[in-house]
Amino acid sequence: MLKSLYDYGIRHADEGVPTGHAYRTLNFIIDMTGQGQYIGIRKGPKEKVLAQTVLGISGTTPKSNVLLDKASTVLGLFDGTMNANQQALALQKHECFTEYLENGKPDVTEFGPVLELLSDKARIEHVKADLTQADCKSASFVTFAVDGKLLIELQSVRNWWSKHETPPADAAPTAIDVITGKPCVAQRLIPQCDQNSLGGGHASGAAWLSFNFPSGTSYGLADEQGMNCPLDVKTSTAINSAITVLSRNAPKIGGIKFMHWYDVDVPPEQDPIVSSLFDVGYDIAIAQDTDAESEAVMTAIAKDSIQSPITGKPAPSLAGKNYHIMLMIPANKRIVFPSYAHGPYDRLQANIDAWFSDTAVVNATGTGLMKPMSLNKMLYRLLTKAERDKKLKNESRFAPLSPWMSDILAACIDNKRVPAAILTRAMNAMRSNLFHDEDIHPATMQWIKLWLMRRNRHAAGNKITGVDDIMPGLNPECTNMGYICGRLMATYEAIQKFVSPDVNAGVLAKYYTACSRAPAQTIGVLQSLSVHHFEKFKGYTYRNFYESALAEVYGCAGTEIPEKLDQTGQAYFALGYWHQKADLTLRKNALTAEIKAAKAAKNDTSETEED
Repeated sequence: MLKSLYDYGIRHADEGVPTGHAYRTLNFIIDMTGQGQYIGIRKGPKEKVLAQTVLGISGTTPKSNVLLDKASTVLGLFDGTMNANQQALALQKHECFTEYLENGKPDVTEFGPVLELLSDKARIEHVKADLTQADCKSASFVTFAVDGKLLIELQSVRNWWSKHETPPADAAPTAIDVITGKPCVAQRLIPQCDQNSLGGGHASGAAWLSFNFPSGTSYGLADEQGMNCPLDVKTSTAINSAITVLSRNAPKIGGIKFMHWYDVDVPPEQDPIVSSLFDVGYDIAIAQDTDAESEAVMTAIAKDSIQSPITGKPAPSLAGKNYHIMLMIPANKRIVFPSYAHGPYDRLQANIDAWFSDTAVVNATGTGLMKPMSLNKMLYRLLTKAERDKKLKNESRFAPLSPWMSDILAACIDNKRVPAAILTRAMNAMRSNLFHDEDIHPATMQWIKLWLMRRNRHAAGNKITGVDDIMPGLNPECTNMGYICGRLMATYEAIQKFVSPDVNAGVLAKYYTACSRAPAQTIGVLQSLSVHHFEKFKGYTYRNFYESALAEVYGCAGTEIPEKLDQTGQAYFALGYWHQKADLTLRKNALTAEIKAAKAAKNDTSETEED
């Protein structure tokens, strides 16, 4: 994992953070001339600035940062919030601050005027008075600008500090770098990653490698923690750069950042993972056949997603290359990597193809397959109505799904099973739609079908070819009793809706939950109700249509309806309901079109059904 990050960091060194630098807050700037004359103060920018930073600043010897630090350290400005011990420590850090300037003066001429100002107590009191009037606190961060130029931004300063933080070329090696395998001067502490790039974690940054837990002393290296994993400063800088660059643009779902890369660089707009899973922006004509061609259709969609949704140009060839996927969670002062996956890109493409195939579901009217949805849109439909109504941002919105997010992402890119909790959420979302008299969203059915496909496939030995009895659309040959009972539920609902389209609470809202859990008793009630519904038909054309549909389903049911359905049976029930409803809608619309065509041929404009 570290080696792949290192390789990426070397390729993107110019995009990362230079050695010994970090993005930091800047509250106030002290302006002065090149001759050391104090000009005044001004507020710093709202955004964090790239500044020099000291590795190991929390050691036993008081240290300051370079050029940019708290006003108490730089100027001895105390606002009454610091006790005597804290003030004494700040003055010790001030000595360190001036030492850095003295050491760097041969390389950076602008350090001279700053040292002159700091040594003049009268002028320093003037600066402190101006800062206090501007509401500067002891903890506010300040720095200097000479002749209008921020010292932290001078290239001469960055060059000097990078050299300062890098061990001399003739320094005696202390260990073998675990990444490069070369002798190195091992760092005692590893630089932290910047909080701005991570999009979370502690304001001061977060460590991706640390040994300050008891386990870090297992080799008796408590005082030299970095020797547990020896890294040269250039190596750790490259890894830091990789994490910074990758996390900067990584999709964030439910508090988890999805970092991924390949052995070759791929522009974001041509990235197959982003375009297919996270941002489906293409428009592909979906075939109307929901049975025989469904697998071929979804495979074509998945492969077409390799085309850029923005430019339409094919992505760089990834054949024979490897993919790398790392999930990242900024957690206070540390970065947690719950999983890392890598392997041949061909395998990743096969898994993405399987994702699209397994989530392929017929649309509500039965005319074709639903267009593929981005993962964000699918996740949104796992939220309850109350959770959706909060209208939070994506990273906060999906917080209720955080416990299962790693497993969901693994299902996307590694063909893993979907947690049972996700099935529960999908079925609860479906029942919530019914309770609030809303249409069932197709994404709900996608999750249910996906869960069944992965469950059955893994039970059959993890064959990627699929499971025979689960199809995107209706499978009249499926003998699963949960599926058949769901088909019966859809048929009884269609019968009632045809004769009583304006009824407030239909059989679906009243009986779906009960029927999906205990079908034997509930289906008997639905059958009794249907007798009254059939009496309301005005003719025989549609009555015969629905009687025939009901007989078809009962012909698959055998002699016994199950008393109860377990979780898997309820999932089959939901899928059977959706499939049968879509099929009945398609066939009924086709029948209506035939009747209208026949009437038009006879110039019959009546709205009544012919016997």
